[in-house]
Amino acid sequence: MRNLAIGNVGLCGDYEVLEEARRHFNLFLGCDPTALHPDLRTTIYQIVLSLGGDTEYQALKKIYHETKNPDQKLSALTVLGYVTQPALINDALNFSISDEVRTQDLDYLISTLSFNSHSRRTSWVFVKSHWGLFEERYSSNLVALGNLIKDITSNFTTEVDACDVEKFSLTRTSPN
Repeated sequence: MRNLAIGNVGLCGDYEVLEEARRHFNLFLGCDPTALHPDLRTTIYQIVLSLGGDTEYQALKKIYHETKNPDQKLSALTVLGYVTQPALINDALNFSISDEVRTQDLDYLISTLSFNSHSRRTSWVFVKSHWGLFEERYSSNLVALGNLIKDITSNFTTEVDACDVEKFSLTRTSPN
């Protein structure tokens, strides 16, 4: 409950919570692993990244690359999807399909980007334009591919979006 309250207040832009989140994040980056309680780590990552920029984004990518803990690795990867700047959104999308991200993990980042109102449509356009790669990577697990598409498109709210999804799905040869 604590992390939910801190996250909501921080993501709404409360100055004190934001500053405290940044302070703890910077202490954590400065090699103080006790600065971020494990229960609050993802919440703090979300706050500093969604209200931050390239510095915070690069720091989280570094955490993703350097941590040995699988939970921390997935947390850092997932939170990269909270970026709001177009250049970072594009970088996160390209990062998701790079050799640096395991195929079974790429949906964490793409799904978060698709839930993010700043990157939702960009994510859909990206997936459509890289459809062959997604089909290839998910060829042995079409259910996962279907779930990824559902995650990406489930927050669409306009008739134009619905028509785009339908048009795209009618042109695919895959059973999903």
